[in-house]
Amino acid sequence: MKNNANDPALAAPEELHNVLLKSISRVDRDFFRIPSVSTALGLGFMAAAIQSLRGNGAGFYFSFSPWTLLACVLGAGLGLLCWKLIDQGRWAARTAFALLILAGAGGFLYPLRFADPEKLPEIAKGLTLAVCVLSVGATLLWQVKRFLEHDAAAH
Repeated sequence: MKNNANDPALAAPEELHNVLLKSISRVDRDFFRIPSVSTALGLGFMAAAIQSLRGNGAGFYFSFSPWTLLACVLGAGLGLLCWKLIDQGRWAARTAFALLILAGAGGFLYPLRFADPEKLPEIAKGLTLAVCVLSVGATLLWQVKRFLEHDAAAH
């Protein structure tokens, strides 16, 4: 039988605890890469699209420029910054969440500047309905999360 001093199964309990903590933090780090990169890509492309958006009498169109690339990089940086903040604590996470909401709302509302002023009341009704539906969905998800946490704590 081979004696391996690096085998976690043969380690003392405190050494085993340290090995498990390192593996958990590696899993968390790997997990956080997925939403970090996704958020960075999403905000980067949204910022690029907003920057390249141009309007004329018939509607709007996209015009690519070097500023579009800069907007993409800045948007991606904001997305990465948000996930760095989320990892820093509760208040930093709330700040990051507020930044994401503001960026999303800005990206959603920016094209309205090209809308016909006569159609703005109808657009406002539609946006209000969309906000209500999304709020109900978010509330339901939050309630499910609370229920599952309460259920897990009870068991």
